[in-house]
Amino acid sequence: MTVRLWYILNGVRGEETAYGCTPYIYGSKYGITCDGEAAKKSLTDATKKALSGLGFSGDIFMGLYDNLEYRQKNKAEFDLKNASESAEDAARLRQEFDDKLSRVANTLAHGVTVNEINGVFSPIAREIDVHIKAAQANGDTQHERYLSGRLRRLITIKDGRIKELNKAEEKA
Repeated sequence: MTVRLWYILNGVRGEETAYGCTPYIYGSKYGITCDGEAAKKSLTDATKKALSGLGFSGDIFMGLYDNLEYRQKNKAEFDLKNASESAEDAARLRQEFDDKLSRVANTLAHGVTVNEINGVFSPIAREIDVHIKAAQANGDTQHERYLSGRLRRLITIKDGRIKELNKAEEKA
């Protein structure tokens, strides 16, 4: 099955051609089998291939979606975008995120090892970065400054605790 997907980019019509081929009759361990869904599977396969040529689902094809941190960052970004449509949801999400930052600050302040502290800090720093970029995209400079301040505070807590642990290790 052939699919010709056309699109308009910058006022110019483009076209992506893709093929899907699912066997209608094939051999299996039970003998010859007939697939009644072959046409639908071929259409879906061809459409997926045509769209992937335009970059759709690129993160999946590049294997990024297998990375837990990428999925968390992606989820945070889309939660924020979806919540921005509703002021109440945005306020609720901001409060939940603020509570999370407070819990992380407490964890950093009482971390037992440098690896633990770095392991806790790394994902939250990336998540804060996503929120900062979203605030910049929305022109919300007040929230951007607030988040930057929270990130600086977490860095200070992290660095201070690592210094304490290193001093304690030197004494031992």
